[in-house]
Amino acid sequence: MTNSSAQLPQTQPTLSLYQSLSLLLKDLRLSHMLTHWKSIETQALQEHWFYAPFLLTLCELEVQRRHDVRLKRAIAEAQLPSAKGFSTSLLPVSSVQSRSTHAASRRPQLVCTRR
Repeated sequence: MTNSSAQLPQTQPTLSLYQSLSLLLKDLRLSHMLTHWKSIETQALQEHWFYAPFLLTLCELEVQRRHDVRLKRAIAEAQLPSAKGFSTSLLPVSSVQSRSTHAASRRPQLVCTRR
């Protein structure tokens, strides 16, 4: 008798690492990461980044895009009259008079202001 269970037929072709990553990002609905990971990877390779800064950069891009989409949706849902437009700009806290500072945070905080 031969052992037929040693080799199982493959039902799907083997995907490359990049194809697998693209499919996973799409399944996880990380669309911005999916769009930008190749360019960020190129930059990371050129600048000899470690894995953590590469992943951090991708995550920051995704979070920023989601924040922007959420803000646009909230403004649209507010249904402000066209005569009373609402303009927002993101400014570092240092440019806005602020009395509270957070010593642990090294990144500038962003504040939404009305104009």
